[in-house]
Amino acid sequence: VFTPRRIKTQCVREWLGEYFDKLDGYASYNLLYNAAMLVDCGIGAAIAIEGAGALYKNPDIVFRPFFPELTLSSVLVWKRHQSALKAFLKFTEFIKEHVGGDGLL
Repeated sequence: VFTPRRIKTQCVREWLGEYFDKLDGYASYNLLYNAAMLVDCGIGAAIAIEGAGALYKNPDIVFRPFFPELTLSSVLVWKRHQSALKAFLKFTEFIKEHVGGDGLL
């Protein structure tokens, strides 16, 4: 099983329960592309956010949601008081409107 480096092993361990100790291996990745190539070669399975696998347009790589659902949080960080490009401003505006948050945006 490959997981993004930022996901804590404990979160996955708790979700998998007794099956975690039965895994042949557990590794983390920085770039989903690298993990997807290993998955495509039949080396393992990768945990990723929904929609990420669609970027590869490979019918052999499919997304299967966790059941029960495994919910994780993400953060968006940028340097304060930095002159921003118009695209960045539009993006943060979109995030504020559609994702919400705790007012830190």
